[in-house]
Amino acid sequence: MHALILAGGELELSAQVKKLAKEAQFIVAADSGIRHAKSLGLQPDLIVGDFDSASEFDLKNFEGIPQKGFPPEKDWLDLELALAEVLKQNPDRISMMGATGGRLDQTLAALLIASNHAAQNIALYSGKQSIFYLVAKAELQLELAPSTLFSLLSLKEVSTVTVKNAQYELDDFALEFGVGLGVSNRVRQSPLSLGLKSGLIAIIIEHYE
Repeated sequence: MHALILAGGELELSAQVKKLAKEAQFIVAADSGIRHAKSLGLQPDLIVGDFDSASEFDLKNFEGIPQKGFPPEKDWLDLELALAEVLKQNPDRISMMGATGGRLDQTLAALLIASNHAAQNIALYSGKQSIFYLVAKAELQLELAPSTLFSLLSLKEVSTVTVKNAQYELDDFALEFGVGLGVSNRVRQSPLSLGLKSGLIAIIIEHYE
């Protein structure tokens, strides 16, 4: 099952975003993420959050949809509350939209929150960027146009990564946490091929060029 989380950050309604949203079988809107649901013509299965950023007007557009409200002073982000509900459905794929852009702290938190569930086929989409994760002993093939810009960030102390069909290829390279060596690479030919022997990496793809 493909589950979709709609958060309240920036979201460009690209062809990719519209296609993925249409494929979703279970949809949770996190607070003001309901605005994206309206823009995409989607009917969420559940709305969660403290509703500090979703207006009464926004909520009225989705009367009859189950809601789970929480106090503004809480220990979890609305995104985390939405993710917890999605995980109850045991999906085989999770897409987060509108979880990046806007506030930098929220964007970084979203990237790290999602990384805790990297083994559950989770990805983030903004319409301008896509973020995928690769866990140890896994491979990933991405169909991307030549010259597409992408970056790799190690989310562990060291991640041993192989990259093929790129401008800068790597073979069991020890990519360290907190360095920029994996930033600003380009696809040479499709598919972009990645393999990870150990560690955890985030793959950030730019779609605006």
